[in-house]
Amino acid sequence: MDTRLLEDIGLTKSEVGVYLALLDLGSSSTGKIVDKSGASSSKIYEILDRLIQKGLVSFVVKGGVKHFEAAPPDRILDYVEEREKEMSQQKEALKSLVPELKLKQSLAKHASEATIYKGVKGIETAYYSALALLKAGEEYVVMGIPPRSLEMNRVYLRFEKERNRRKIRCRAIINEAAKDDLQVKEHLFTAVRFTPEITPASINIFKSRVLIVPESKDLFLIAIDSEEVAESFRVQFERWWSQDTVVSKGFKAFDKAMDSLLDEAGQRGIWALNATFGASGHDKKYGAFFARFHKRRIPRKLPYRLLWRQGTDLSANPSPESYTEHVEHKFLPFKLDSPVETFIGRKTSLMVVQEPEPTIISINNERVTKSFIETFENLWSQEVTVLRGIEGANAAWNMMLDSLKAGEEYYVMGASWYGKTDAVPQFLKDFHERRIKKGVKAKLLFVAGAEKTLRQNKKFYSMLGQVRFLPQGIYEGIQFNLYKNKVLFFVWREKEPIVFIIDDERMYQTFKTYFDGLWGQDVRVLKGLDAVQSIFEEMLEAGSCDYIGARGYFIDRRPEYSKDWAKRAQASGFRLRNVTDEGVRGHPITKLPFVETRYTLPMAFADWSVFWIYGNKVVITNWAQGEPLCIVIENPQMHALYKKQFEVLWNLTGPAAR
Repeated sequence: MDTRLLEDIGLTKSEVGVYLALLDLGSSSTGKIVDKSGASSSKIYEILDRLIQKGLVSFVVKGGVKHFEAAPPDRILDYVEEREKEMSQQKEALKSLVPELKLKQSLAKHASEATIYKGVKGIETAYYSALALLKAGEEYVVMGIPPRSLEMNRVYLRFEKERNRRKIRCRAIINEAAKDDLQVKEHLFTAVRFTPEITPASINIFKSRVLIVPESKDLFLIAIDSEEVAESFRVQFERWWSQDTVVSKGFKAFDKAMDSLLDEAGQRGIWALNATFGASGHDKKYGAFFARFHKRRIPRKLPYRLLWRQGTDLSANPSPESYTEHVEHKFLPFKLDSPVETFIGRKTSLMVVQEPEPTIISINNERVTKSFIETFENLWSQEVTVLRGIEGANAAWNMMLDSLKAGEEYYVMGASWYGKTDAVPQFLKDFHERRIKKGVKAKLLFVAGAEKTLRQNKKFYSMLGQVRFLPQGIYEGIQFNLYKNKVLFFVWREKEPIVFIIDDERMYQTFKTYFDGLWGQDVRVLKGLDAVQSIFEEMLEAGSCDYIGARGYFIDRRPEYSKDWAKRAQASGFRLRNVTDEGVRGHPITKLPFVETRYTLPMAFADWSVFWIYGNKVVITNWAQGEPLCIVIENPQMHALYKKQFEVLWNLTGPAAR
C-alpha cells in the first residue's frame, strides 16, 4: 500500500504506521501496537495522543488498561475537510496579516536609511546638512509647520536667513496657529500658504532627504534618505499646495484669514464686496472684529475699498475713525440681502458667510481673484438689471430657457425651490418638463436638506440633468444660475425675492470657475494610454464592467498587454457587457469569452465617447484627438445613474450577439 498520500494530508510516518497497525489489530494495548507498527515504545503514547486529537483513534479502559482502536477509514475524509476549513480560515487571517508584514518590511527598509537627531544642536546639524544638498535657485518645500518655542523659532529664523543668503527658494504650508511665530512674521519664505488643519509635525523635503520634526517636548528630528519617501511626501505637498479652496469657521479663523489677506494684498490693499457688519447689518461681534482688523491695517497704510450692502447701519460702527484712514467706500447700486461678503486681495480672495459664527471660504486662485477684482470695478461704476418678486424670478428662468438650444447646458449653485427645500413649485415642474423636451442639459448644486424632496421628484432632474449637493450652510437663501456668459443671482427673501441679471463674461467666468471647483471634488481627468491601462486594472479588480460604445481602441494600441489582461480576466471570473454599434462586430473585443455584446447603438455613436461603469466609478473616454482623454467620476450616485442608463440601452432589443 502506498501510504505517501496519508503523509501528504498531514500525518507523520509514525502516525501512519500506528493507524495502519490498529486497523489490523482492532482494539489493542500499547504493547501489541508497538510490536505491529515498529514505533518506539517511549513515543507510543505521544503518537496515539496526536491521532486521538485528529479524531483517527479512540480508546477504552479494560481492567485498568487502555485499549486503543482505529476510527473508521471514512474519518480520514472528515479530517481532510477539517484541515481544508482550517487552512481556509488561516488563509483569510493571513490576508490581513500580509499588509502588516509588508509595512514592517518597508519600515525596516527605511529604518536603515533614517537618522535621528536630538536636541537643538542636533536639529541644526540636520537642517544645515540638508541645505548643503541644494544649489542656488533650487527649492525645498515644507508642510505642516506648527507653533514652536521661542528658542526653536530663533533656530529656524537663523536657518531661513542662511537659506535666503544662499538664494535657495522655499515654499511653506504653515498651520494658522503658528501665524504669529517669529519665523513666520519675518516673511522669509519664498511663498507661504496657511491651513486651518492642525499638524503634529513639520515635513521638510530637500531633494531625496526628508526631515520630520514632531511637535514634542523632547526635541528630536528624523532624517530619511530615500527617493521613494521624498517623492511620496512631495506629491502630498503639491496636492495640498494646489488646493484652491479652504473652508474654515469662527472668528479666530476669520482673523487669521484676514491677516493672510493683508500680507498677500500688498500696497493695492483689500476690497470688500457687499460689506456689512454681520448678517443683520449691525452685529456687535462683527463690528468689534472689523475694529480689530483696522488696527492692524492702518499702521501698514494699506488701502481699503468697500461696496457697502444697502441697508447697512453705519451708525452701528463701533470705530468710525477706522473708515477714514486710507479708505474709499460706496453703497452697492442695488439692494442685496445676501449674508456673503467677498474680500479681494491681489491673488487670493475670501467669501465670508456672516452668520453668528462666520464661515470663511478662502480661494487661493489668482485667476478667480483677478475676475473678482474686475467684477468689483465693474460694480463700482455700473448698474445691474434687477427683477423683483416671484414673477421676476419666473421671468428670469424663462428667459434663460428661451436662450438655450438643444444640447446646451446651464449651471446652478445653491439650487433650491424659491429658497425652500420641502416642495417643488408647479412652475419649476413645468419648467423642467419643457427643458427636457427641448433637450437642454443642467448641472445643479443643491443646498443641503433638499435630498428627500429630490428623490420624490427625481423625474424632473434625472433626465438630461446631474445633481450634487453643497456642504451644509453654504448658499442657503441665495442661488446663482450660470449660462452663456450670464449670471442670475437670486436672493430668496421671504416677502420679495430679488434677481440680479449680470451680463458679463468675466463675472460668469468667476462663478463658473468656482462652480467647477465645487462640482469637481470627486472628478479626475486623465490622459494617455497609461491612464487607460490603469483603468483596465481597476476594472479587473472590480470583477465586472458595463460598457457603452466600446470599440476596442485600447486593445488595438496595446495588444500584448491586452492578451495578458484577458488571460487574467478569464481566470478571475471577470464579466464584461458592451452595448455598441454594428461597426464593432467581429473586433477582438467581441470575441473574448467573458464579454457579452449587443449591437443596439446607431453607427453615429462611433464618433462619441465611451462610458465604463464599474465598482463605484464611471469613466468617460474620448479618442477624438488620438490620445485618449479619460474623465473618472468616483461617486456612488453617478455610478447608479449611468448603470440605469446602461440597462436601458442593453434591453432595447433582442438576445445578445457574441
